[in-house]
Amino acid sequence: MFTHQDLLAFGRRYALDYRFPDCAGSGNILQGQVEEFRLRPGMQLVCSNVRVIEPYESSSLDPAPLNIIIVLQGRVSLTLR
Repeated sequence: MFTHQDLLAFGRRYALDYRFPDCAGSGNILQGQVEEFRLRPGMQLVCSNVRVIEPYESSSLDPAPLNIIIVLQGRVSLTLR
């Protein structure tokens, strides 16, 4: 299980701003596994197999030269600004 605090820790590491529109829930946001790999300086690979329990939103605080997202099941809504 991943809580609000776990996602905020990911946000500090990867310059992401997380928002939780439905804060009245159990405090658990995601269930599953997240693996982080450092391939070389400045390059990370994050693999996740999660189920979203409570909705959340995130925004990148720094521009990423390359960001690849693969969704095998479910829906993701993305907006580029």
